[in-house]
Amino acid sequence: HVKTVFAPGSRQTAAALEQMGLLEPLAALGFHVAAYGCGPCVGNTGELADGIEAGIAPGAAAVAVLSGNRNFEGRIHRAIRAAYLGNPMLVVAYALAGRIDADIPALLQSLAPDEAEIAAALGQSQTSSSAEWHVPEAWAAIPRALGSRFAWPENSSFFVPPPFFPAQPVSALQPITGARPLLVLGDAVTTDHISPVGAIARNSAAAAYLAQSGVAPDALGSYSARRVNHEVMLRGTFANPRLRNRLVDVAGPVTRAMPDGAIVPVHEAAATYRAANRPVVVLAGQLYGAGSARDWAAKGTALLGVSAVIAHSFERIHRSNLVALGILPVEVLGTDNAWADITPASDVEISIVFDTENAEPNMPVKIVLTINGQVRHLDGKLKAITASEIRQLRLGTLFDLCLHKALSA
Repeated sequence: HVKTVFAPGSRQTAAALEQMGLLEPLAALGFHVAAYGCGPCVGNTGELADGIEAGIAPGAAAVAVLSGNRNFEGRIHRAIRAAYLGNPMLVVAYALAGRIDADIPALLQSLAPDEAEIAAALGQSQTSSSAEWHVPEAWAAIPRALGSRFAWPENSSFFVPPPFFPAQPVSALQPITGARPLLVLGDAVTTDHISPVGAIARNSAAAAYLAQSGVAPDALGSYSARRVNHEVMLRGTFANPRLRNRLVDVAGPVTRAMPDGAIVPVHEAAATYRAANRPVVVLAGQLYGAGSARDWAAKGTALLGVSAVIAHSFERIHRSNLVALGILPVEVLGTDNAWADITPASDVEISIVFDTENAEPNMPVKIVLTINGQVRHLDGKLKAITASEIRQLRLGTLFDLCLHKALSA
């Protein structure tokens, strides 16, 4: 089965293709205009045909070929394990082939137009940036509020006042003692694993929350559309169905709550630890936070109550976002896989020790890892790399820093 989706970057692009006589032949190949802009890359092109997802055999891989730049696991659709980037001609060619293990580029050379043909086709397009656009009536009819402050609507499942300005800010520059790992992850955990933007699955914790708010199953939408509702985004953190957590034997948005061993959704485990006044951390491998720069990957982690992410290395922007949300990014030094001994049956505690009073950029920290009563001491580094980041952490978060500056002005 091959699902085809065509989402030009704009209506102007579609108009240009129509003038060149290309829309009709593309539609004949199955590429009707289905959306504009970011539809495919944020997983907003709908479900697969009935029975396809359930029919994917264990160990098999459904794949995507796309001409965008978002090929992370599960991004195009939760059932898609692998996605390959190619130009639009390759996308069409692979759709026609219906398989990924064909040497399409070599065969396509004899069919692809040369530069002169492309230039001639472009010459037929008369669209310009000054073209007249007609605003759809439904769009024009949306009420527009005026004023300097946003009026939060009541009982909205889309717009909810965010909780990022606490009444009593708390410094994040504090040693952590006896923390439990909320998740134990491997290498190359992307921001799509941490905070997916695609469709909200009907069996997800976010869907259950929205159902309680009266949202119908066919109106769940996507995490990207509901990112001004922190309750949805909290339940969507680490909700990628392809997430692999060493504390459990299954993939997906669940973890094991210690010490009772119950397998529960990640946000429920976080709430249990919070009720017990037990700090939590996330353990990870290399390149934690790779992929799209997404603020909600850090915001959701903060809402779960994570005090620190301890990894072998961080993606640059996500590391900075963690600091901004008051989460300590701690880099493990001198070992390739500090979490290799952790299994779903392990009882794990972590402590992070450092000089609170004399905190400085890239300061050394000591990590005490206890697995089933066996204690290991690891060297680490606090990856707050500027004096400004140290000040942020001392005040709590970037929000607290901005509020502090505003009140001091």
